[in-house]
Amino acid sequence: MASKIAVLYLARLAEGFAAFEAFAETYRKHPAGELHDLVIICKGFAKPGEHAAIDAIFKGIDYKTISVPEDIGLDIHAYRAAARKIDNEYIVCLNTFSNLRAGNWLAKLWSNMSKPGVGMVGATGSFESLYSSIEAIEFYLWSLRQPARYNEQLNRDFTWLLRHVDPVTMRQKESKRLRIRRMMGDVLRNRPSFSKLQEYLPTVWANAIGHNGGHRYFRDVPQFPNPHIRSNAFMVRRTDLLGAPLPDKSKFACCQFESGIHGLSITALNKGLELLVVGADGVGYPLEQWPTCRAFRSGDQSNLLVSDNQTDAFDRFSKDEKRTHLVMTWGGYDPEIDPHVDVFGVSFGKRQSLRERIKHLAPMAKAPRERLMSIAIPTHNRLDLVLDAIKTVTRQNYENWEILVFDNCSDEPIAPAVNALGDARIRVERSEDFLPVTASWNRAINMAKGEYVTMVGDDDGIAPGYFERINYLADEFDNPDLVFSNLYQFMHPGVVPSIRQGYVASLQMADFLDGDYPFIVDRETIRRSVDNSLRMRRSFMFNMPAFCASRTLLERLRIDGQVLHSPFPDYYFSNLALQLAEKVVAEPRPLAFQGVSKVSFGFTLINNRTDEGFKVLNYDGTIDPLHKECSRHLLPGSRYYSEYIITMAHVANVLDDGRKPDFQHYRKVQIWQYLKDQPSMLKWMKTGKGRELWVLLSPEEKRWALKSNLLYKLSKRFPRYLGSTGREIDRAASDQLRENPQAIYRVGDHVTLSDVYTELEEGPFSPDLRSPEKDSTIRALRAV
Repeated sequence: MASKIAVLYLARLAEGFAAFEAFAETYRKHPAGELHDLVIICKGFAKPGEHAAIDAIFKGIDYKTISVPEDIGLDIHAYRAAARKIDNEYIVCLNTFSNLRAGNWLAKLWSNMSKPGVGMVGATGSFESLYSSIEAIEFYLWSLRQPARYNEQLNRDFTWLLRHVDPVTMRQKESKRLRIRRMMGDVLRNRPSFSKLQEYLPTVWANAIGHNGGHRYFRDVPQFPNPHIRSNAFMVRRTDLLGAPLPDKSKFACCQFESGIHGLSITALNKGLELLVVGADGVGYPLEQWPTCRAFRSGDQSNLLVSDNQTDAFDRFSKDEKRTHLVMTWGGYDPEIDPHVDVFGVSFGKRQSLRERIKHLAPMAKAPRERLMSIAIPTHNRLDLVLDAIKTVTRQNYENWEILVFDNCSDEPIAPAVNALGDARIRVERSEDFLPVTASWNRAINMAKGEYVTMVGDDDGIAPGYFERINYLADEFDNPDLVFSNLYQFMHPGVVPSIRQGYVASLQMADFLDGDYPFIVDRETIRRSVDNSLRMRRSFMFNMPAFCASRTLLERLRIDGQVLHSPFPDYYFSNLALQLAEKVVAEPRPLAFQGVSKVSFGFTLINNRTDEGFKVLNYDGTIDPLHKECSRHLLPGSRYYSEYIITMAHVANVLDDGRKPDFQHYRKVQIWQYLKDQPSMLKWMKTGKGRELWVLLSPEEKRWALKSNLLYKLSKRFPRYLGSTGREIDRAASDQLRENPQAIYRVGDHVTLSDVYTELEEGPFSPDLRSPEKDSTIRALRAV
């Protein structure tokens, strides 16, 4: 009769017999202290002599063998194949490099596993997230390739990686002569520092997790902290080991099995069960004590019950290398590490308790009631698009909603087509006059009766689960005034010249909208964000589908009976809603779509046809009450930037707290938008537009324009030496404080928004099945 417990030891032939001998020696030295069946998994064994060697190594030990082929997959695949051939209730899995370090090791594991409410135990655990750690590592590797200026401290911190990926920098680290030569080259070639390059991190990472990126497999992995039992030495119920999903033979599938959202550890936590790390002292440590229990990457690791190649490597690391790994493993949850710690801007801080983190990793609980949700859709002559937008609402798994369609004097039969849908929850109103965009949007909002209201354009929409998520957040955060979420962006085919087939991408709406769990935005962050908008250095985006406002907030925003004012009602609303909301919940997951079709204002911006765009908006700036007041600051050039700064003047007027729009920066943006595309340093002043602009500039602006134009043109001619100078001028004269990176998920796979919605109903955009082993960075990390 089989014992209750089976101990599976993986003997992988490719690792060599020395590892098997080391394990057998520790197995003899440290009695298990608990009855069990020892099963040696012989992976890749094909010859009789190989099996005979196992017999010799484990002579005198009671065991049986199960053979599996080398191509079965990785460690987890071998464990599961063996588990299917035995019927023990509990299984302990030990990898090839496992070495037992204390007597009664199995009794210690079992005494904790058998406690009520425990789902899994292991000799080691970690809070590390592959998403967060690889994001930081990817930036470091990218910086080396630029290259960045030599940084001795960072190279000491990442020596464990450096020796595998950059032998040139490694030699410079080890040679004073080469190091000095490198530093002289850094100065002569004006190479940027790591800290200067850090502003590119969002773009680097967005490219890495996009549809062709080397790390696209990790984009749905939980971010830090991601508590999990490591799979080198763990004990679990056999049914749980076999029940967790393992879709293929890839390394990534094993990572998901160990620490993914549907993996062993998070599944146990979602059931309300505990994960315990068992030390050599026999104590089962709960999550909060993992960073200090002296097991995996904790203290001197003297309390390890079972060691492996990773714990051995940590012992060999330098002090600087150890600190890097401690930060990635425990972050701010280690009492000796700054709770706000980050690596290149990637947060490893203690931003929430572990219990709160577990709650956010769990499936969303169903709210006790369905609030009435309103979706307002203004439209003009876009029947096909508005019907697509409506479909994203009617296909939701939620009943208590209404759609308000405002037809702004369309020639198309909007009302008959919408009414033909036969749903009383969809109402249509029409204007017989073609209204300006702001008036049209106000009419749509004024139709809404819901507790929460979202406005979407007729080429926008809401993603699957939108209402359920908003309803959940309203309960979870006690009815916030505003929910601000990230978006999916759907570029319709034909919109973007460089990607004519169209694409779907992420759209991070704010510099603070990162992470993977919702949170309340603090007042300081809100103030800073709105200040940046007023300075025309925006750090968040103004797309209306990202904002779900309570009716209370909308009433607070009304002036003269209307919610929206100014040339750009979305720019106006997003800043005032953010500033005047009493409670703002940030939701990093994308909840809605921003669509850009060939008939949208966004299309004209992308394709430099803004004059056509303003005809679509039907906005006459001369009747704006603030236009005359602002006109003395305005410069010829892009009308877009002029209407932007006038909108910020409206925002400042409503706030009435001393903040003003930054007309000086607006003028710099206008000047630079004209100058940067001029082929000559000076001839532009002889053109009609150039002369018109020049006479309106102050002496200081003229000096800045001449100097910046000269340096920029030189940077284009000598990029090796002045490239960073040109980029700095470009950034300083931008209306964006940060880059707005996007991870592209699909290219050319969708024609309509309904196509995108249909794919998302099956779950998040999954990466293609191309093996990650073909990506250079993955190969480098595997080598490490």
